Amino acid sequence: VGDKAADKPHDLLTIFNVRRRYAHLMADITRRVPQNAPGKFYVDDTCIYCDLYVEIVPAIYAEHNDRGWAYVLRQPQTPEEIRLAMEAVDACPTESIGADGDQLPRAGNILTFFERLFPK
Repeated sequence: VGDKAADKPHDLLTIFNVRRRYAHLMADITRRVPQNAPGKFYVDDTCIYCDLYVEIVPAIYAEHNDRGWAYVLRQPQTPEEIRLAMEAVDACPTESIGADGDQLPRAGNILTFFERLFPK
């Protein structure tokens, strides 16, 4: 007897459902890509550039062609742009968009942050 879920192709909906199952995973502020505009929203280097962000709010997110990831072109300004930017955060299949860029790194990421600053 085969596993029907294993027989299905991995599409964005499947990835989305897996992401929801592991909701504790999210973008890592210590891995934000350098092209991001400073501020609350950012994309980290786990982005696979699925083009989803740019479809939702093209005025905020853009593709970095050389690296194959998206980045925050400019921070959202209006309530509608903020709503759409948050929609992109929630829709990201790889949890690569963060909305905590205006805060210090989370406690769990402080060690990673210092390891990147001072590699062995």
